[in-house]
Amino acid sequence: MQNKHLCVLFLIIIIYACKKEKKSEIQDPKKSEMSIAKTHVTKTSLNSEAVKKTKDWKEYKNLNEFIIRFKNTSPNDALNNALELKALVKNLKDSIRISELKTPAFRARLNILENETLRLVDMTYITAITADQVNQQVDKIFSLYGSINSKINTIYIKKHFDDDLDLVIFNSMDSVSKKQTNLKHKKPNKQS
Repeated sequence: MQNKHLCVLFLIIIIYACKKEKKSEIQDPKKSEMSIAKTHVTKTSLNSEAVKKTKDWKEYKNLNEFIIRFKNTSPNDALNNALELKALVKNLKDSIRISELKTPAFRARLNILENETLRLVDMTYITAITADQVNQQVDKIFSLYGSINSKINTIYIKKHFDDDLDLVIFNSMDSVSKKQTNLKHKKPNKQS
């Protein structure tokens, strides 16, 4: 009889201990790695001249605003927003209105950005994807976005340099022309 009481007491203690463990698990939920936000960085932004030249490019503005919101995101949020990002990149790629940006090098950067966003969309269908893999993909997208900004900056810096060089050459030619004109006018005066 005493053994029965000990067994019952032992079972009550075990049941009570198990209930206590469950309560602590419920009270202390751990965030999954897919829910932990990470800050992603764009290394290059547009310089002031490039901002002026692209101010009317609505598709670029839309993508830029999305990227700013996307900087501090979790892998789950990145996957959930992948389709929107894909649409914004596609719109950007199809809407190059600025003649200076219609170069093969710039289009290549846009194509690579589109491919990487498509890769992020594909990741939404992979159930075994890890948070680290998603974060690496988002980092690639941010790096490519920075390279697009860098290319835009470079195009306008080069254009500004070429314009300055043309002005210097024009002024040099203008001064040479003036000298030649002065010489032509002086020659007839010497003969008279």
